Amino acid sequence: MTLTGLSHTGCTLAHKGRKATTDTFVVKMLRDAGAILLCVTNTPEMCGGLDCYNFLHGRSYNPYDTRYTPGGSSGGEAALLGAGGSLIGIAADFSGSIRVPGLFCGIFGFKPTSQVIPSRDHFPTHNNEYFQKYVAFGPMTRYADDLSLFMKVISMKSNRDLRLEEPVDWKQMKVYYRHNLGKSLSILSLSSEFKQCILKATIHFVERGVHTEEIPIEWPALLFEMTVMQFMHMEELDVLIDAKNPKLRKNPIVEMIKAIFGQSHHTMSLLYVASVNHVCHRIYSGKEMLRYYSQRFKEFQQKLQKLLGKNGVLIYPTFRNTAPFPELAFGELANLVLYSSLVNVLGFPAVQIPMGLNSKGMPMGLQGNKKVKYVPGSTEIQDEYA
Repeated sequence: MTLTGLSHTGCTLAHKGRKATTDTFVVKMLRDAGAILLCVTNTPEMCGGLDCYNFLHGRSYNPYDTRYTPGGSSGGEAALLGAGGSLIGIAADFSGSIRVPGLFCGIFGFKPTSQVIPSRDHFPTHNNEYFQKYVAFGPMTRYADDLSLFMKVISMKSNRDLRLEEPVDWKQMKVYYRHNLGKSLSILSLSSEFKQCILKATIHFVERGVHTEEIPIEWPALLFEMTVMQFMHMEELDVLIDAKNPKLRKNPIVEMIKAIFGQSHHTMSLLYVASVNHVCHRIYSGKEMLRYYSQRFKEFQQKLQKLLGKNGVLIYPTFRNTAPFPELAFGELANLVLYSSLVNVLGFPAVQIPMGLNSKGMPMGLQGNKKVKYVPGSTEIQDEYA
């Protein structure tokens, strides 16, 4: 997103020194409401990666322990908030980029329902309708109450009734939870301490007489492939920009080989993401295969929507563990698919909720999904798109 006069580089060397000439829609709405904007914060190069590092500004560090990453892509924003340097941040969530850094840095992060907030000013961008559907602007905050404040400001010009002031009867609520993602390709299991987080949340609802049960829907064995295939509806994002020739299209695999020998101007994290995307488009983008996986995903989505209905909320892991070391972030990228990307392609709203610290003093948390927003510390749940 853009703030007039401030850095607008995408944290890539090709755009070094570039400044924004306009405000993003979200920024303009907040300015008009009297918000005081402090800065733009660090991200991985072109928002590509789980570790917040680039060649322009270096690495952002986790405020709870600087040995660990604050996450990506909105890692700089999460680190600033987690360190107490700000109260509310604006971020974009395409594959968990709000919620995962929020988890790692011990703050709230909210991905609204798809297209509630216009995403046309996201950078990097894509004109494809699926990209616009999956990406969502939303708030990152230190305090739960500020999530609602942010959405009230942003929804002033929304063409949807978000019903943020309308309380929901707890007796009509159904809370489902899941902490076992089944057997899916490349996905590592949830850590035991995060399972305890989910158990703690379910006990909270049970003790208050709210209908609570493990979700009676199996996660398909092919859900990883089904989710990845939803991104194959888009053409490849051209994120490898050449400083001397912006029109040049680089091959990410060739660039990765060059990076091994220190001859690329791009971070290994971005090259890894671009290479995986490049290979997947060539393996999975056949029409028959795309149609098959898309139909399977649609069936799963409809089953989940029918179960949750208007009064259901799903407690689900934000990620499988606490913040990893930056050097190990590569190994965690595939885990984003079923822990966070799944929510984007489903189009569900989701809020990352801090759940205290583990034995090493690192933040833990979980996310609540679908049709309602649970605000910790409040006696209400606001319905619909929140």
